[in-house]
Amino acid sequence: MYPYWTLDEYFVYDDFQRALYADDSSGSHPLLHQAGLFSTVTYSKGASILRMVRNFLGEDTFVTAIQNYLDDMAYDIATYKDLLGAWIDQAQADGVAPAGLNLFDIIESWIVQMGFPMLTVTKSGNQITVSQEIFLIDPADTPATFENEEADKYNYQWYVPFSYTKVSELDGTNKPTYHWLALDKSMTIDTNEDILANVGAVGFYRVNYDAGMWKTLTEKLASNFQEISVQNRAQLIDDAFAIARASKLDIEVPLGLSQYLDQEHDYFPWTVFYDDIFYYTQMLGTSPIYGYFSDWVLSLAVPGLYAEYGFVENDVSDQAFFERKARGLGVEIGCYFGAPDCITQATTMYKNWMNNPTQLISATYRSDIYCAAIANGGVAEWDFAWDQYLKSDSAQHQQSLRYGMSCSRDAWIINRYIDYASDNTLVRYQDQYSTFSYIGRHESNKYVVWAYATNNYDKLYGAVGGTFSSMLSYAKNRFSTSFDLKVIEDFREVAGSNWDGTLDSYKYTVEKNMQWRAANEDRIAAWLNVPSDVRSDRSLFIIDNPTPRPEMDEDMYVGSKHMRPSNRRGDRP
Repeated sequence: MYPYWTLDEYFVYDDFQRALYADDSSGSHPLLHQAGLFSTVTYSKGASILRMVRNFLGEDTFVTAIQNYLDDMAYDIATYKDLLGAWIDQAQADGVAPAGLNLFDIIESWIVQMGFPMLTVTKSGNQITVSQEIFLIDPADTPATFENEEADKYNYQWYVPFSYTKVSELDGTNKPTYHWLALDKSMTIDTNEDILANVGAVGFYRVNYDAGMWKTLTEKLASNFQEISVQNRAQLIDDAFAIARASKLDIEVPLGLSQYLDQEHDYFPWTVFYDDIFYYTQMLGTSPIYGYFSDWVLSLAVPGLYAEYGFVENDVSDQAFFERKARGLGVEIGCYFGAPDCITQATTMYKNWMNNPTQLISATYRSDIYCAAIANGGVAEWDFAWDQYLKSDSAQHQQSLRYGMSCSRDAWIINRYIDYASDNTLVRYQDQYSTFSYIGRHESNKYVVWAYATNNYDKLYGAVGGTFSSMLSYAKNRFSTSFDLKVIEDFREVAGSNWDGTLDSYKYTVEKNMQWRAANEDRIAAWLNVPSDVRSDRSLFIIDNPTPRPEMDEDMYVGSKHMRPSNRRGDRP
């Protein structure tokens, strides 16, 4: 109905990448799951696998088979094998079944196993080799034991529909080439040219290239990025950052790949990039190199988004939906990283609203204007927001206000806000968890909230139970030093053994953060040309006795991409 919304591009961001991050640890589960979990894996990975099957079967075969399946199984009990049978029958009737392969095994390999593969693409002479291995975001992680007997025969290998286009032919006129990568086998392609794999980001896998091909793709983005589809631009960025996070790619590669973004005005690559670098902002927030890092982000974002879209909204039609999303993201990034014009605009807009409360700021960037104005203001700005929160009868506007008030940089205001948030006559019980999470996620609050919880544990726990854990969990995402580990242990002393599992998972996350900084901060500094005397003391990141990887805790991976504060994750206004 709305082709101008380019929903396949949005799918790559909103479901495909969400599913990759939900499925990249041993704590995930296969689509075939005895407990019947209704999770991100169930919905977003399930949708991504359907999209992949549709792509290699073809739209007509895919849809006709589903119609037959619904007719044949009406008012009956069905399993995944019935659906696969319908696809197989129709594929044979239409002559589109893959030659030499079992279509049932192809599809089942994606249904009965958790996780997904990373394909490694390397070139030597006149030949490209493609191999696969399971991708896990934590280098210390190992695949879970199989949940069902069907998975045993695949052993964390998949039948992979591999597509590629030669970089020299990325002009939109050449169709991609397709091959099947079978179990326990590598595949060779006879060509002396570099390629772009997973065309359209349809296959549910990540792609890691050799250094030469990453260089070629980086240069292609810099010189003529429009010849690479939006889906693939977004996925190249996401693959590079995720694979680097898994310690299987030098960190300079995603940074260099992102350099083209000062030319990029499309919402999707930009929102992927911002999601991916958010971990960097958490790790570098107190580092001496943070100013250099934020200047680099702004050198891309100001021409790429902020200056391109500005604040003025002349078009609020349905057609301009993603333009408005891009405008909001430009303001968010500009104000978050302290672009002077963005801060000036935000504080002016907020003062105008204070003078005329009935004239609301545009919902496109309202939350970020509130945040920037309150962060750069004082108690008057905060108290006005609180007054508006108490008067508002709009849950959406209240959410924006609750987030904006969390941005204050005054410790006493934040402590007062925690008091308010603990009172369910002021903040509804169902809003307390998100409110605490907002308070905990800012750099200026990370020690304030842990100090408050440690010094007021009985009072806080008595008021809201464990709901305030979201505040600590988001704050600990920014912990990355030996001092931060002591902060966690200080809280353990007052909280008692009931918190041991959660705090052990927090310790593990902090130690992983410390390891990341030890491995990457100096390299980022060198890439940014930061003077050598402006570096962190590496002794801060030394871990004497690393914590063994604990059993999965619900808070363990808060802070990895799929649980970060971001519009698409549903936890941020």
